[in-house]
Amino acid sequence: MTVLVIILICAPLLIFFLAAPIILIVDTETDEYCIRLGDMCSLRALTTLENPGIRLRIGFWKKTWGMKEQYQPGSNRNGSSVMGSNRNGSNASRVAKTREETKQGTSRSSIRRMWRVLKTFRVSKCDVLLDTDDFILNAQLFPVFQFCNGRWGHWRVNFEGDCRLQLEVESRLIRVLYAWWWKT
Repeated sequence: MTVLVIILICAPLLIFFLAAPIILIVDTETDEYCIRLGDMCSLRALTTLENPGIRLRIGFWKKTWGMKEQYQPGSNRNGSSVMGSNRNGSNASRVAKTREETKQGTSRSSIRRMWRVLKTFRVSKCDVLLDTDDFILNAQLFPVFQFCNGRWGHWRVNFEGDCRLQLEVESRLIRVLYAWWWKT
């Protein structure tokens, strides 16, 4: 009986996580960089200069991790200096691994699998505004951006010093899992 109750409680959560859209948002104009899982969960990068960090929101619960409290340059977690010593305190240099030890081959099936996963993502918004501060390069990029404009979002070159990227990419976890395991 308790197993049935647990299944009845967990099944809607599992269905929600499989069917909810995963949305990646990059907006350089408003400094918004986040990953959302539906409207329930989000992971956002905080880009303030005084305290950059990461904010996690799940429902009504929020947790913020600041980067400045976590990291002091020049020291590691146990307080010793990072430069010039390894874990046991000696200054011995590390032995370089041979080519056979570091060589890691990727098979064609894993590359195909990653390509299938990447194809599950859909670009719902792409707005690129670019100025390279070089009039000649801007003029050379203008026909390329005109070709891309309308096909793959709004691509524009300007000569006024404005640069902006607004990108919104979405997928669903069920599509990603299907492409990773079951699609042949």
